[in-house]
Amino acid sequence: MELSKGRRGVTIGCNFDDKIFMKVILTQDVPNLGKAGEVKEVKKGYGFNYLLPEGLAELATPGALKSIQFLVARAEKEKQEAGAQIEAAASAVNGKTITLTMKAKDGKLFGSVTKNDIVKALGGNITEAMVKLEHPVKTIGDFDIPVTVGQVKSVVKLSVVSE
Repeated sequence: MELSKGRRGVTIGCNFDDKIFMKVILTQDVPNLGKAGEVKEVKKGYGFNYLLPEGLAELATPGALKSIQFLVARAEKEKQEAGAQIEAAASAVNGKTITLTMKAKDGKLFGSVTKNDIVKALGGNITEAMVKLEHPVKTIGDFDIPVTVGQVKSVVKLSVVSE
């Protein structure tokens, strides 16, 4: 008889670790487990009953491990290309001047200039989440509007004039 100490304490004659754990490759980010492309060791029940049927992971076979290396390299390349596109979008926006004509009386607008108005004027790949406008603009004048594209911060000059 052989004594072995595993995760379930001392057992006689066998090692339960090999029987209850399996290796999987995550195909999507899984909370509290890992990110897509990582190889993880999970309990077989969790793997076969949840991860595999839901399409969150696949078995870590030698062929799958080779293909995942290729996919990870391709994802890294796409991430670098996306970073270059973000920098290009940020440089295109930086220092740009937008002029909006609004109805006003005595220097106060009959409405307001919102993030949506600024996004429409900028066009391109800029979203409302990228425009850091603390509160809507309600007066005529010139304003500096911060815009954050990815990690790059830039400033757009907004000029609001009366009709």
